[in-house]
Amino acid sequence: MSPIVCLAVNTDDPLHHALAAFERALLIDPANKFARSGRANVLFRLGHLDEAERAFLHLLQDEPDDAGANIAMFEIAHYRGDLERALFHQARAIAKQRVFSRIARNQRRRVLALFGAGDWQANTPLDFLIDERTTTLHKLYLLPGDAPGDLQLPEFDVVFNAIGESEAATATLHTASDFLRERNVRCINRPEAVLNTNRVRIVEKLAGLDSCHAPAVVRIERDALDARTVPVAFPIVIRPIGSHGGRAFERCEDPAALGAYRDATPADAYFVSPFIDYRNDDGYFRKYRIIIVDGEVFPYHLAISPNWMVHYYNAPMTEQAWMREEEERFLADCPTVFGQLMDTLRAIARRLELDYVGVDCSIDRDGRLLLFEADPAMIVHLRDPEELFPYKHRYVPRIFSAVERLLDAHRA
Repeated sequence: MSPIVCLAVNTDDPLHHALAAFERALLIDPANKFARSGRANVLFRLGHLDEAERAFLHLLQDEPDDAGANIAMFEIAHYRGDLERALFHQARAIAKQRVFSRIARNQRRRVLALFGAGDWQANTPLDFLIDERTTTLHKLYLLPGDAPGDLQLPEFDVVFNAIGESEAATATLHTASDFLRERNVRCINRPEAVLNTNRVRIVEKLAGLDSCHAPAVVRIERDALDARTVPVAFPIVIRPIGSHGGRAFERCEDPAALGAYRDATPADAYFVSPFIDYRNDDGYFRKYRIIIVDGEVFPYHLAISPNWMVHYYNAPMTEQAWMREEEERFLADCPTVFGQLMDTLRAIARRLELDYVGVDCSIDRDGRLLLFEADPAMIVHLRDPEELFPYKHRYVPRIFSAVERLLDAHRA
């Protein structure tokens, strides 16, 4: 889940000096592979995507299996929304090489992150969370069936299991567990705990937590999907297993709507839940994203929408000043908004036994925490424009500082 890091233009920045050095070297020898690769990587880190993409594609014309160029093209293509091309380059990269390192200029800690193949939502977004100036990040891509003892590793201080839960990642999480056991090292976010964030199992893990409303989630295979097999009353919400970001996530008011959905949305299996009307008295739906780091609660964002399916990217936060003002109050003083539910949030993290986890939730009409999802791979970043969201640039960095403290507390 590497971000494309856009750094402020600063002629004293070491990256700009490096770029100038590589370009001077290429004037002397345009075929110098080291200089070509170095220039491409610096352009990438500076956020000059068009130039970086052209440079990496030129490298790949000569060496199609170049792992570094392919992993960079994975990130650039993903950033541009071309998921098929992104995953093509990722597969080429990890077929050639398993560890991809970003070395910190002023190194204070070295993190070995366990990653699985997949898009940015498949792994905890560590590139967004840690400071590349002080934290060296080694990404180890694991594949099902790996023999953990055979993998060659760089030196590290702490292990962070970044692999998120999904059906596609289940085997990789078991491989990660084997890797940790054979190496006899502990890690942040144990793979076994991540497996319990599955949409069905998490309801079982949180059973009996009266202040938390976690609606039942049922898995139903496609061949068995009809009104007779749905064990909850209509209206319901349904999504294909493995979908993210609201893709094919819909509300069905009655059996006829469910049949139409099944015909229009092919999938092997689906998650089905009762629809909960959680709108406030003003008619708007609110979805809070909260990050819990080592038991400490940090508000990340609030999305407000007139539609029941709320995502930050489709909520009118940029258009409505009053929504941003409410979000700012939430980030400034989460305990006032959540009250005693702050204890509920901490209890969720304890029950899930996760050191780092994101929670998407609302507050239902009975005052309980309405849980949508708890997931260690939720996107957390600081890419929103500062002129429109200045408060985020004041409060979100608290999460980054907490992650640094977490890493240092788990150092070997």
